[in-house]
Amino acid sequence: MATNILVTGKQGKNHITSAQMGAIQAAIFGPGTYICSGFEPSMASANALSITKGVAVVNGRPCVLEANTQVNIASGITGRNHNDLVVLAYSKVASSGVEEVTVKVISGEATTSDAADPTYKNGDILSGATSVETPLFRVEVRGLELPRVITLAKKLPSIDDLNTADAKASEVQTFEQGGLYAVRVGKIVYGTFTLTPNLDSAWASQVMLTMPEGMRPAHKWEVSCTTENKMANVALYIDTNGRTEASNRGGQSLGNNYIHGSFAYPVI
Repeated sequence: MATNILVTGKQGKNHITSAQMGAIQAAIFGPGTYICSGFEPSMASANALSITKGVAVVNGRPCVLEANTQVNIASGITGRNHNDLVVLAYSKVASSGVEEVTVKVISGEATTSDAADPTYKNGDILSGATSVETPLFRVEVRGLELPRVITLAKKLPSIDDLNTADAKASEVQTFEQGGLYAVRVGKIVYGTFTLTPNLDSAWASQVMLTMPEGMRPAHKWEVSCTTENKMANVALYIDTNGRTEASNRGGQSLGNNYIHGSFAYPVI
């Protein structure tokens, strides 16, 4: 007789196990440790770390912190440094199968040199580990200064977050002025231009237009131009504030000639 591998179906008996649900949820969320919502850290004082309520997942096991929580941090010492780790501590009683996850602080050793993270129980619940400590935050204590908190666990976006990101990625914006046409798709701007700047000397320049917000480059962008006057050497510069300037780069006067070009760049 074939083995029944159905989990979420009626079998006429209690058959769904923690290990099965952990495997299913790890396949959906990922096999690691993730912050799904909340779990925002902040130092309430030099000796207390506040963590907002939220949801985390450890090796497929969802964990809910139902209220804002504080944990104690070891006091700093003048001239000494140490790191504390705030972890989700998982344990399983082998005889009963009872499982538990708590928020725990592991204090590091104080030193006069660079501080190292304390050791913790690394392991994988999906592979059968019964005692695992997975880091959420590192608290860097440097002398008597207010400690600095670094989030170590990956933040997992919700489906709504992903939908919003997809919407922004497909968002379109267009702009047309004075012979320049541009379109932004997501975070990339594509454009072409035919302009007639008044560049009557070798190093003359002229502001032609201003690109609108949402279509400005992440850094100043230089676009090489072609022109009927082969002795002119013209470039178009698009700055982070949208200022778009044609500039002769040492060639002859442009005269009454057009400049042409095309560009593509990432936006801020």
